[in-house]
Amino acid sequence: MMKRQAAETWKGRHNQIRAERVRESGLWLVSADVTGKRGDTHVGYGPTSVTAPSAEVVAQVPLMETGMVTAQIPTQ
Repeated sequence: MMKRQAAETWKGRHNQIRAERVRESGLWLVSADVTGKRGDTHVGYGPTSVTAPSAEVVAQVPLMETGMVTAQIPTQ
């Protein structure tokens, strides 16, 4: 969880940063993340997701919801 102002700043950047990593590595990325609120001061937006090497988000739990994702990852 982050202080609300910092969380708002980073809210839309999680998948952008993950996309950069998968493009660099050529690997799939499965990310489990924190979501929810702690009082009025802290929030975690997540997002729990699966990102393909092409940087496409193939599965994601909606922001501020708890859940689980699954994805078919092809073998080579």
